Amino acid sequence: KLKASHELNREALWQLEYSPNGGIFIISRNHDWHLSCDGQRLDISPSKGIGQTWILEPIMPSTISMDQITMYSSIGAATVALSVAMPFAIMGIIGGMGFTAGGISAGSVAAGMMSA
Repeated sequence: KLKASHELNREALWQLEYSPNGGIFIISRNHDWHLSCDGQRLDISPSKGIGQTWILEPIMPSTISMDQITMYSSIGAATVALSVAMPFAIMGIIGGMGFTAGGISAGSVAAGMMSA
């Protein structure tokens, strides 16, 4: 009987063995049973045959084009530049409103906020 489980134990160990048919056998290490599939359900069998042969195809991640690399690099550079420049910009805006080390200037936005 074959069942799916989230637990890993000694009975869950499988090994891959090359098949003379050009595929791979998936074999239980402990029981020497072979995993097979009839197209709809998984099953196990004690024999090696064409029905127990698997063809595994690698799935590679998609490639990134040079335009995408340039775009991601530009976004990263802009993010770093803004992260460095933003504290200085905020301090400039606060200083322009009249909140300076010298105190609140007469006629400034800060002075208006304090006298309201």
